[in-house]
Amino acid sequence: TPGGRATIDYTDNVGLAQPGSEQGSGILGVRPRVDLSGRGSRYSVDGTIELSGYFYTAGQRDDQYYTQANLFGNVEAIERLFFLEGGVNIFQNFLSPLAPITTADALQTGNRYTSYVYQLNPYLQGQLKDDTNYLLRWNNRWSDYSSSGLRSSYASDVIGNIGRPSSPGRRFGWALNYNSNYVKYNAQE
Repeated sequence: TPGGRATIDYTDNVGLAQPGSEQGSGILGVRPRVDLSGRGSRYSVDGTIELSGYFYTAGQRDDQYYTQANLFGNVEAIERLFFLEGGVNIFQNFLSPLAPITTADALQTGNRYTSYVYQLNPYLQGQLKDDTNYLLRWNNRWSDYSSSGLRSSYASDVIGNIGRPSSPGRRFGWALNYNSNYVKYNAQE
């Protein structure tokens, strides 16, 4: 579903400068947005993509663009056996709570950065004929904070479960579980 909004504002201190150095500017804000939602018998996708653009009348101020996205989807690639999940999350955040922070996206302080987080999670899941359930899952997450000078990272989890639950005709169940975590930080850029 497409949507969006536009705003027209004026500020008397577009650069958040010290008293005596302020500069005023008109600001046109344009924020087109697309909301996605889809379902099928073996897939689903949900999310939002938004682009924010800010255009300034003051010639000393560069126009600014920000992307925000939150998308997640899954597919049952092989019926009742192999599944794949994936997602993208792009957002803006502040480096330090002690540095200048503004609640208006149109005003920049130099304390803002864009974060990119991607995930891809393949897994096998099913049930054997004797009611034994199994799961073998590999979660992968890549985080990129390079626009901030912070380290980017890769994280991986391997999860394995197999077991048979108790039931009215069976007093005891059993389970075996495995979990492994790995995190790698890239060198500082």
